[in-house]
Amino acid sequence: MSEGALPEYRYLRFGDGRFAAFDQRRGFHVTDAAQRTYFELAPTLDGKAFLRCAHGSYLSATPAGAIESAARASGWEAFSLDAHDAGGAGPVCRSHLGSDRPVALRSHHGTYLDAVAGADHMVLTATRPGPARSVVLVRAFDADRHAAAVRGTAPFAATDRVVWTFWHRGHAAMPPFCGLNVALWRRLLGPGWQVVVLDVVEGSAHHVDRFLDRRHLPRTFDRLGPVVQSDAVRLALLKTRGGVWMDPSIVLLRDLDDLCARRMAEAGSEVVMAGFANAAWGSDHLDQRDCFEGWFIAARRDNAFFDAWHQTYVAYWDDRTESTSSWSHPLFDRLDLSSFQRHGCDFRNYLLPQVAFRRVIEHDPHMKEMWRRNMLLRDAGDEAFLLTRTTGWNARQIRRTLIDHLDEDLAARLLATPLVKLTGSMRRDLEALPEETLLDPRHTLGRLYRSVLERP
Repeated sequence: MSEGALPEYRYLRFGDGRFAAFDQRRGFHVTDAAQRTYFELAPTLDGKAFLRCAHGSYLSATPAGAIESAARASGWEAFSLDAHDAGGAGPVCRSHLGSDRPVALRSHHGTYLDAVAGADHMVLTATRPGPARSVVLVRAFDADRHAAAVRGTAPFAATDRVVWTFWHRGHAAMPPFCGLNVALWRRLLGPGWQVVVLDVVEGSAHHVDRFLDRRHLPRTFDRLGPVVQSDAVRLALLKTRGGVWMDPSIVLLRDLDDLCARRMAEAGSEVVMAGFANAAWGSDHLDQRDCFEGWFIAARRDNAFFDAWHQTYVAYWDDRTESTSSWSHPLFDRLDLSSFQRHGCDFRNYLLPQVAFRRVIEHDPHMKEMWRRNMLLRDAGDEAFLLTRTTGWNARQIRRTLIDHLDEDLAARLLATPLVKLTGSMRRDLEALPEETLLDPRHTLGRLYRSVLERP
């Protein structure tokens, strides 16, 4: 969670009623209200302002008179906000800025921002536009609406003390590693928490359909692979029921009350969600805190942010069974998804929950403020991925570290974190091992399990 003054969120409306927008293909352009992009106004020391759009690019005027986007702010991106008051031109003051009255946006080079009539692009003009052709900085954020959304979120009550997870073939078919993790959760959390393993096994008492209305799942749900099904189920469950989601590959080492639930359940709590942000896949313009991991999510019901996240994810999967080019989909084509192309990987199609999360932040400033102010975000690299940060991501090396010997120092460091998350091939190596091997205290993983299971 973050504190501090609220940013100045604005839409740029031109004299003909159209708005400024940005996407990765066309850059800055002019469009209707439905496709507009919000901007953050950041004041400079000399009374000017930088205009950064929701997707991270700064509005920039070049010396040659062109409008471009810039990844970072410099003097070329600073605009003067000249008011059209009865007394003539002058710098805008904060009270004027809040009144949604026309201003002239003057670039560093003395040119003014304007829109071309009948075209979809903006221009810079040497002539100062009159009030009818000036830009109106329309307020995009309503503090009362944000506060109402937070207050409208259901409390984290005793009935929300449920841990949800999913194994498509059912609890009994889980490999020993995942089954042991679920048993560990139950041992650690005690009778104050319920642990539910959902599945899609016909006739099962824990079939998804017994817990969810199908209208909350993509229409293609039955034809989706287990990974996408799991993502769809977790978002639908937490939207409608609240609680905590954990992937069965999580080795839980700390009580959930200490991790997040106590904060969420406090009287008057404004924490509506909790989880882990992974800076390795985060965006620079969002301080690398936007890659919200899906393997651990705690959420309160009637949560406006979660509703938007769930709706975005379902809308993407409603008419498809695989993702091949998420970046070209109308939901996501404005986003700069380059943060998902790092470390020799391209996860733009794989990390669809995180892509949808980004879209929610960049589509509505009220949701962005819920992300900034009303989520308890922990550092995935320092905690859940401390093991891989220490050993690297090589599956064989991780198996050797966890199974082939006992590293007392590493075990102590891991036990000081709330959980260990294993992904991909490193998890599959462990899934092939019997329970007695996993529990052997003569190696690092067995020491972790025993330390939790033998607590009084």
